[in-house]
Amino acid sequence: MNNFYQPNNEKELVEVLKLKDENTILLAGATDVMVEMKQKRIFNKDFIDLTKISEFNFIEEFDDNVQIGSITKIQDIADNDIIKDNFHSLATATRHVGSKQIRNRATIGGNVANASQSADTLPVLFSLNALCEVINSNGIKRTLKVDDLIIGRGKTNLEKDEVITKIIIPKTSKYNYFSKLGSRKEVTISKINCGSVFILKDFQIEKSHIYIGAIGIKAINAIELEQYFNGKNIRQIEDEQIRKIGFDIVEKAIPNRESKYYKRQAIYGILSDILEELRHDNGI
Repeated sequence: MNNFYQPNNEKELVEVLKLKDENTILLAGATDVMVEMKQKRIFNKDFIDLTKISEFNFIEEFDDNVQIGSITKIQDIADNDIIKDNFHSLATATRHVGSKQIRNRATIGGNVANASQSADTLPVLFSLNALCEVINSNGIKRTLKVDDLIIGRGKTNLEKDEVITKIIIPKTSKYNYFSKLGSRKEVTISKINCGSVFILKDFQIEKSHIYIGAIGIKAINAIELEQYFNGKNIRQIEDEQIRKIGFDIVEKAIPNRESKYYKRQAIYGILSDILEELRHDNGI
């Protein structure tokens, strides 16, 4: 390690970002960086530690959105009543991120910036149309959709001198859900997961927003499922049709991967879980 910087506030961070280059690593929870260092994949780097910037650690509710500071711990999000009341999908997803020890270190900003194709939070944030605010070394801020920020496995649209400051989640519908399948219920990387939002009126799905994770370089928008759901009464949803659409989505996304045989069946399982919750929440 060459240099270690630990800004105490946003103003100090802006100054430190002027020194950031391709050999500089940002630290929030450092859960992934620590693994890389132990495996000796990271060496001779500079580090900027964000954990002392208290103004990036918050969860606040507004009339039309909820905002989460970028260094807010995953466990704090999972336990927060504002999140539970507004975003059942995010509360569920954050409860499934690694072990409790990991959740007590990992942060929402780090989880997003890491851009893992199997991250549990990303299909949820995509489906909720979440935004992220970033700041650069000139103190200039910009806001973009989390879906647009992530461009591939481990890749983002962040400029080299930019840092995520907060996540902004619009309040759209109370009917939002998350489901996943992995090798174990706890401490597992998702083999397939799903974030979903449904806007309903009198049991009629007016609009849906669905993302499937771990079947591509980033969570993909399941447009075929949305087209099937939109305009349909939830009592009229046919399980066999869901199975067929899910099968085709996986086949199209990963036609040449061996895991497609498992995931073509698994996707039906996670979609069934979500539909069961949707029906239950509507008294069906």
